[in-house]
Amino acid sequence: PACPIADEAVRRGLARIAGVKGGGDGALAAAVALLRQEDGSEICLDAPAEEAWSSAGRLRVGGETVEVLYDPPEVVELASPAFPLVGVPLAPLCRTRRCEVGEVQLRWEAAS
Repeated sequence: PACPIADEAVRRGLARIAGVKGGGDGALAAAVALLRQEDGSEICLDAPAEEAWSSAGRLRVGGETVEVLYDPPEVVELASPAFPLVGVPLAPLCRTRRCEVGEVQLRWEAAS
């Protein structure tokens, strides 16, 4: 089944981000929120949201610009040994999505 948000025009999503009621024709939303590809070119406001967000590199809202991370890698599960022992290396169990476990960097810190 298709996701209705993925199929809507990106202008409606930008209108929600910009706080524009009803989405309008997108002109006000585009003045407040702008989605750009990695190379800096604008993304068409009539593009389907899924297509627009998956190719986006930057989002500008008002005067602030942020990087867009569409479907980024993530750690889904991380479990450490129940009883750590002094002198025995800790090897947690790790399950990831969209990356390899070997790409995950762990840093152990003592609890204070």
